[in-house]
Amino acid sequence: MRAALLHQIGGTLEVAEVPDPVVRSGEVLVDVTHASVNPLDIWVTRGAPGVAATNLPWVPGTEGAGVHDGRAVLIRGAGLGVMRHGVYATKVSVPLEALIPLPDGTDPATAAAVGVAGLTAWHCESLPSVRHRSSSPRPISSSRPLPSCDRRWSSTGSEAGSRPPPSMP
Repeated sequence: MRAALLHQIGGTLEVAEVPDPVVRSGEVLVDVTHASVNPLDIWVTRGAPGVAATNLPWVPGTEGAGVHDGRAVLIRGAGLGVMRHGVYATKVSVPLEALIPLPDGTDPATAAAVGVAGLTAWHCESLPSVRHRSSSPRPISSSRPLPSCDRRWSSTGSEAGSRPPPSMP
C-alpha cells in the first residue's frame, strides 16, 4: 500500500510503499479513498500533540472517507493521526467505532472534508452553551448569537498568528 510518511518533525510528507497495516483485535481494515487536512494534522507534523515525534516515520491524518465491507464510511476518532498512524494511506486498521456509515449517494470527498469544520459549525449552531457565551452577538447563518465561534485563527501563521482554535466546552 502507499502512505504519506513524515520522517522528521517539521519536514514534508513523502509518499512511499509500506506494508499493509496489521489488523488488531476489535479492528477492521478500511480502504481509504479520501483524506482531509485539518489544523490538527498540521500541529502533529510540527511536533504537538500526540506521539509522532517518538514514532517516526509517521503517517498523519485524523479524518477521511473510505470503504469497509462494500459500504462508504467516514473515518474519524480513535486517536487516528495523533496517537496512532492516521489516514494518509491507502488502507487503515481502525476500531469499528471510528467508522460512520455514509448515506447512499454521499460524495466521499465531501464527507472527508466536512469532519472538523462541519462539526464545529454544527456545534456553533446547535449548542446553547456555545451560542450564548458573549454579549456581542454576530450571527453566521441564523439569527442566534454565535460569538464564540467567530474567532479568526490560522494554522499557517498568517494574520491571526499560529495559535490554536478556541476551546469548545
